[in-house]
This record gives sequence, structure tokens and C-alpha cells, in this order.
Amino acid sequence: YDDGTTRLNGRYRLSYEHDYQSHGLVVGASRDVAKHNTTLSANLMTSFDIAGRAGDKAFAQDLYSVGLRLGLSQTLDPWTVIDLSIEATTLQGYQASPYRWVAVGGDGTCGHAAPFCVPENVPDLRVRNAASARLRRALGEHASLGLDYRYYLDTWGIRSHTVEPVLSWLPGEATTVTFHYRFYSQGEASFYRPRYFNFDDADGYLTRDRKLSAFYGNEFGVALDHVFSFDDDERHLDVGFRASLSQLVYQAYVGLEAVNAVEATSLVGLDF
Repeated sequence: YDDGTTRLNGRYRLSYEHDYQSHGLVVGASRDVAKHNTTLSANLMTSFDIAGRAGDKAFAQDLYSVGLRLGLSQTLDPWTVIDLSIEATTLQGYQASPYRWVAVGGDGTCGHAAPFCVPENVPDLRVRNAASARLRRALGEHASLGLDYRYYLDTWGIRSHTVEPVLSWLPGEATTVTFHYRFYSQGEASFYRPRYFNFDDADGYLTRDRKLSAFYGNEFGVALDHVFSFDDDERHLDVGFRASLSQLVYQAYVGLEAVNAVEATSLVGLDF
């Protein structure tokens, strides 16, 4: 629903795999005030997941989540806009991986040197919080510069920072070229250990998830999008290509120090 000032929307998502099911629902509302220079928004999100394990029909673990995101978009002048948002999400249920095993004793990996190798065990409750700011500034009629920042913290002890400058250039009315750089840094979860020496370490929680360790990353990317319009001007063909170089450096993860990646994506979309 959109009357030009107030907007209401709802979305439902269903994802199904042979060992995982996920249902998600989002209900949102936004309203323009101050002669459309200010937009206030709110989104309520909830999901229900069932984690299974291939080859084990009896394995089924539930995960529930509910979250709220509040946003403010403010036009500062004809060339500048800033977006602010805060969000909180509570997850309750199974949040480990049914395929991840953790060594107790030894060198930190499951093998001959580890006397025990047991399934991963993490807390059932996790509360995630994040605050973000996005600034966009037009540089004339054919370019814009942006800067994004996001701070994240949760009850598992993880803190992270994300900084992403973006430069967009319009060489033509239907073509957009975007360059971006992204820096990400996070600390480890309170119960994460590169090596667990006994079962009582970290209050009995055990994980080999490298996403819960301390690491940082850099990413450079470029994107090209072009829109082809048909004669009736109501149908459009969108063609794009995106490529990026990235590196993740793990500071305390046994068996892996860094990941270097090259990613390329092509897209085609039709509006009619």
C-alpha cells in the first residue's frame, strides 16, 4: 500500500532444502514527514527454521527468531541524504551446525592427536544488536559518493565494525558504474577457543565455527548496470556484471590463516 506519504508492506519467504527448512515473515511501515524530507520506518521480522541432518531422519532442531528495525532517512540538502537505523533480533533454539565436530584436547583439530571429537554445542539464546549510518552525496549530475558504517554486538560477546565507501558514476542515462571498498573487523565469541583442552572450558560450549573467531577482511569491487528500454517505454531489460576481490584473515583459527577469493556475478532482469 502506498498513498505517496504512507507505505505499508508485507513479505513472506519460504526456503526448502533436503536438510533445512526456513519460513520468514516481514511486516513494515514507513511515513514521510516535513514535506517528504524525512522518512520514518519500522520493520517487524520473524522466522521459524528446522535444521535437519542428511542421512538422519530423526534429527530435527527448531530455531525461532523475532526482530525489530527502526530507520530514519533525512534529506539534508538537494545533494545530500543520510540514513540511520537500529535493529535488535532475538534467536532462540538450535544454532550449531549438525555437521561440525570439535576436538577436545590435541592440536585443535579432529584426528589422531585429539582424544575426543564431539558435536558442536553453542548457546540456545542469542540477542543481536546493530546500528548503522549511511551518507550519500551527489557530485554533480553524473556521480555520487557514499560512506556506510555499521556497529554490531551480541550476547555471545562478538563486536564488529564495517566501513564501506562507495563511488557511483553515470556515464549515460541508462548506465551505472559503481566502485566500492569494504573493511570488516570482529572479535571472537566469549566461548570460542582455538583449542579446547577439556570439556569444562568455556562453560561447556564448544565450536569450530570460524565465523565466531576473531578476523578481519578487505574487499574491492566494481559493478556495471545498463537498462535497455523498449519502444513502449514500459518494459525494461536490466543487464549487469559485478566482480570483486576479497581477503579474510583469521587471527586465531587452527588450520586456516586466510582466505583469498575472486567473485564474479552476471544478472539479467526484465520489468514489464
